[in-house]
Amino acid sequence: MTNKFWLRCGLVVCGVLLAATAQANFPSVPQETYQALNLDRSASPKELHEALTKRYLDPGRGAGKGQYGQYWEPIPFSKYLDPLSFYKPHTTVK
Repeated sequence: MTNKFWLRCGLVVCGVLLAATAQANFPSVPQETYQALNLDRSASPKELHEALTKRYLDPGRGAGKGQYGQYWEPIPFSKYLDPLSFYKPHTTVK
């Protein structure tokens, strides 16, 4: 009875180790992202973050009101989600 228990425990441990090595072979960031940002795979996480932030906040890529911004006004939820583009601080103190 105890032999079967230890055999099962050993199989579970081997399965977990095998799953861990299989997970380690898959990158968390796709190669296409690096290609779109003109970065090497060896770029540091800081460089990747800065490149992604720069691309995300680029008005030429749609950040802010966008190409047709003169035809619409943002709803309050849009203002909440993108305060860098839509928040206007108060000019007076009440």
